[in-house]
Amino acid sequence: MASFKQPLIRIIDSNHWERVNLRAVLIECGCKVEGFESIFHAVVMLCREIVEKPAAIVVEIKNLAYQSREMDEFARIGAPVVLLI
Repeated sequence: MASFKQPLIRIIDSNHWERVNLRAVLIECGCKVEGFESIFHAVVMLCREIVEKPAAIVVEIKNLAYQSREMDEFARIGAPVVLLI
C-alpha cells in the first residue's frame, strides 16, 4: 500500500489562539501544519532551500502588519494562498 504524504499547510496569524485552533483542525484532517506570527517570519522560512514547500498558505490579514513585497514572495513560491479577512 502506498504511503500517504501529509500536505504541509502554513498558517500566518498574529493571534495565537486563532492560529492554534486552526492548526488543531488541520492536524485532525491529516495535515502537517506550521504556524507563524508574522508574514516576515514565514517569508524568511520559505526562502530557505532545505525547507519543504507548503501545499497551501493561510493568512489572516486582519491584524497583520505587512508590506506588499512580502505578499509578492508568496506568488514566487507558487503555493495557493488563502486570505482570511
